[in-house]
Amino acid sequence: MAAATRTRLHPDARRDHILDAAASVFAVRPYGEVSLGDVASEAGVSRSLVSHYFGSKRGLVMEVMRAFAAAAPEAVRTDRELPVDEMVGANVEAWLDYAEEHRETAIAMSGIGALGRDPELQALVEEIRERVVDRILVNHFGTSEVPRELRLALRAYTGLYEVAVSEWLHAGRMSRAEVRILITRGLFAVLQDVVPALLAENSAD
Repeated sequence: MAAATRTRLHPDARRDHILDAAASVFAVRPYGEVSLGDVASEAGVSRSLVSHYFGSKRGLVMEVMRAFAAAAPEAVRTDRELPVDEMVGANVEAWLDYAEEHRETAIAMSGIGALGRDPELQALVEEIRERVVDRILVNHFGTSEVPRELRLALRAYTGLYEVAVSEWLHAGRMSRAEVRILITRGLFAVLQDVVPALLAENSAD
């Protein structure tokens, strides 16, 4: 009887497989508690192979963060044919689902933990912030070309989301239901009250 032949993956496929395994591990365990060996075990490969593709643990975790930054804004969908209240509610729920599924990665994106305020990490946070703002603008105004006051107000709103999620997932001082209310009603407050006040202030000036 012939011996079983081990499947050999293309290098890109092998790298993607390791990255997927790392994303699963870092989603549920803090960066400081995970070793390259843990990721290798999850991926079913050797530690040296993980090092070959990603160099160090920091190199690996930054790739996980880049993948998170690329995918996270897609939780805010721009194709929902719903009344505005329902559309915002659905997008908030989807965003919270994504954060909960990638708990430790979402916490790290808030600057908490071993990575702290790493400049490269902050660049990824900026990428998420801008893409989320663009998607909110498209949902509410049909375009991302809007007055500076509106964009700046929504950028500040994303900071509210980051703090609220940290209070929920990291500190445990807020429930998911409380976070949902805060960021849902907070968005309407920004759009309906804060932005008109900013526009009026600058018009008066």
